[in-house]
Amino acid sequence: MTLNLTIGEEANLNAWKLATSCLEFRVTLLRSAGNMR
Repeated sequence: MTLNLTIGEEANLNAWKLATSCLEFRVTLLRSAGNMR
């Protein structure tokens, strides 16, 4: 993979990272909520 990304690809990558981190955060929240019960 080259470091030469177009602006569109870079924005797409950032959106993907944001989506995955949000998903991980949700899973973590669900797990901690499950542990509280």
